Amino acid sequence: MKLSARDIQVFVAGALALPGFHSLLWAPYYVIYSQYLLVATGMLFAAVAFLIGLALLFNYAHAVFWAQIYLLLEVIGSLVMLGSYAFAFFPKWPHLSWWQMVSNLLAPVILLGLLLWSRSLRLNELNSTAVNH
Repeated sequence: MKLSARDIQVFVAGALALPGFHSLLWAPYYVIYSQYLLVATGMLFAAVAFLIGLALLFNYAHAVFWAQIYLLLEVIGSLVMLGSYAFAFFPKWPHLSWWQMVSNLLAPVILLGLLLWSRSLRLNELNSTAVNH
């Protein structure tokens, strides 16, 4: 069985939509009750993943582009968090461990890689259909 570009994009859509939906549900709580503005902002940013995941699922024209931008911002944010945690620029967050920090970096890197791979698969499919006709 060969994976198509659409199969990979649907997988990434689900991987974005599930935590995005979770963040969307919990965002009002964190906005109202959180003492840290950074946590509330992060939850609202993560809720955007739900909308991007739905756009990917329904195959909107620019959904892959916005998913790549979102995942790239997540990678950059995770690198900043990991650097601040490692070099103790900010006080250590007791609820975060090294494994959580690394997984917060690995997940968007893997999903971004899958999206880039799906784009190359689409290009390969277009090239192979052009050669066959």
